[in-house]
Amino acid sequence: MPRFTRRSQAARRREGEQQVELGPPQPPREEVANRRGTGHRHRVRRWPRSAVTGLSHKLSIPPESPNEKFVLLVGDSHLRAIADGIVPIMLDKDSMSFGVMCTPGASAAELTAELLHADVPRTPDAVCLLAPSNNLTSSRTFEEAGASFANLVACACSRWPKVCVVDFPPRLTVDPVYQDVVRQEFRRVAARLGTLGKNFKCNVAKDRNPL
Repeated sequence: MPRFTRRSQAARRREGEQQVELGPPQPPREEVANRRGTGHRHRVRRWPRSAVTGLSHKLSIPPESPNEKFVLLVGDSHLRAIADGIVPIMLDKDSMSFGVMCTPGASAAELTAELLHADVPRTPDAVCLLAPSNNLTSSRTFEEAGASFANLVACACSRWPKVCVVDFPPRLTVDPVYQDVVRQEFRRVAARLGTLGKNFKCNVAKDRNPL
């Protein structure tokens, strides 16, 4: 057999060994945000459904004490562990007692409805609203989220004399850039309400106390 024939046959065998079977073309994979948290999550306890929104809802009011100021926390599922007593609120001095109104999964509009119908037996010395992170997905635009947030704050201010707001915790499943856009819109709304003479404060710093 001529030498060039043996070389061509050997080359064809090498090409056959290197061939890889290809399947049908696959669509490009979308980037998915990391859904894995960094800590331990307790088992969720079942709460009764609210007659107002149909969502799980819990209102916990501490016993009245003449030596303690009463602070009411209002928000979504981020307050669940506090409402269930799993995560205590640590203070340097026992000068305050905390009640919790928690509605997991609630948007600003649903929190507003719960506030309007909430039966709070005594007037809180301060109400702390957790800015609703569920509007990141329930609102179509950040302007719509800001309008719903404004209604929530106005509702709280109409019921109680002193209100403050804290930023919502970051969410792992939402674009961080869009979260910043909504957060800035909430701050603009808070600043606008503050200039209208409302007894309202938007607390951004963690060490700032409305009392």
